[in-house]
Amino acid sequence: NGADGDSATLSATSNGRSGSGSLTSTVPSDGYNGPGTNDPSGGVDIPIYSGDTMTLTETLGTNTGAYGTTLQCGSGTSHNGMSGTYTVPDQPTEITCTFTNTRSTVPVVLQKQWINGYVGDKTDLSINGATADDGVGFATSTATASNGIDTTNQAAVDVPTGSVVDLAEWLHGANHGAYNITNFTCLDQDNAVVTVTSKSATHKTFTAPRSGTVTCTVTNTRTTSTITLQKTWVNGAKNDTTDLSITASTGTGSKTSTANGNGGSWTDTGHVATLDVDAGSTVNLAETLGAGNAGGYTVTGFSCVGADTNWTSGSTATFTAPGSGTVTCTVTNTRTATTLKLQKSWVNGADGDSTTLHATGNNGTDTTAVDTVGGTSGTVTVDVYSGETVPLSEAMGTNRGTYTPSLGCTAGVVSGTAATSGSVVVPRDLSGVTAPIVCTYTNTRTSAVLHLAKVWRNGADGDSATLSATSNGRSGSGSLTS
Repeated sequence: NGADGDSATLSATSNGRSGSGSLTSTVPSDGYNGPGTNDPSGGVDIPIYSGDTMTLTETLGTNTGAYGTTLQCGSGTSHNGMSGTYTVPDQPTEITCTFTNTRSTVPVVLQKQWINGYVGDKTDLSINGATADDGVGFATSTATASNGIDTTNQAAVDVPTGSVVDLAEWLHGANHGAYNITNFTCLDQDNAVVTVTSKSATHKTFTAPRSGTVTCTVTNTRTTSTITLQKTWVNGAKNDTTDLSITASTGTGSKTSTANGNGGSWTDTGHVATLDVDAGSTVNLAETLGAGNAGGYTVTGFSCVGADTNWTSGSTATFTAPGSGTVTCTVTNTRTATTLKLQKSWVNGADGDSTTLHATGNNGTDTTAVDTVGGTSGTVTVDVYSGETVPLSEAMGTNRGTYTPSLGCTAGVVSGTAATSGSVVVPRDLSGVTAPIVCTYTNTRTSAVLHLAKVWRNGADGDSATLSATSNGRSGSGSLTS
């Protein structure tokens, strides 16, 4: 396991007449892992004489790797160390003394730190390209808490000193959350930083030190997206309110929207609830209409740009937060509406007497109709919103009779019940109201009693007179004989 280019200088010296020699051995670029003649230098031959002692030494170069060294001459005992001696026997024979250098290793650990991890999300950790089939140098880390380092599922392997160590992680495609790698650091046994080279966000390398241990930590921080919830009022009553809220694992965002009272559709972009939420988390949207609102409303939709919303009806909706960006959601409330009919009732009306009925609906137009006693029956029908104050009135014609007016409606709060000008406030809750709401102006003709009597002054006994009274209209008639 020699590192390419590493070298060692070998030398042999004698205390006598035996020869001496030296050589420098270098690991070739195609690697070197063997003894003797596998060394491209081929070794060096030295003459030896009986009784001499040979001192054998090795000096390692400025190498990439660190090595353990043993020395063995022939089939003799192997000794650890970078120097030794060999005593030439009385009957010398050719012998080979070999220094063997075995490259040392250091333990490397790759572990995972989750920040706001979605519990159950997974990532694969690999050292030097290891896979699950290799058994070492590979691990799958599973987020079991929102924050923390997974010290149980670590990729670990011993690597040669001085070697380039390859680190990688692969987040699982089925994860709920999306993540950014916010840190990829390596520390030695003294917590000193080991320099890391970046190949990509998920792929790093470093050079293994000559001793000690290296622990590397890849930190994944769950990404966030910004959620906004705004309100669209359709025909909202001025100053009606609703409380908007966004709730997720990161907290709650809220805001109160107030209707501007304009007709048609209006989106309140000035009062928007906002919240930053973790990728993959469930986002809950809700609104609560103000208890004192004039109008009643139906929720006609929750819609979001940037996410698929789960909503069928009601004032709540949910969706799963995307990995990044902004999601703009809108809840739309449409004010409920019905129709109102204004009609006329005459009590003892004089034929030909008339009145003009007036009602102003939600379009702001004064709608009129003429009702005549014994003639045209006039009614006014207008569209009205819940909670709306609808002006009602009548204008009497140039009539023969005079009348006492009264106003009543089948629903709502009526004002001006004994006048020719009044109004009705349409109920906020129209669920139990039969359409149309019928309002009636009742005009009762004023009346009194005419007493017809006879007075005789110096009348002759038995004289008589017949008296009678008749009307050109609805008044009564009568006669008497006195």
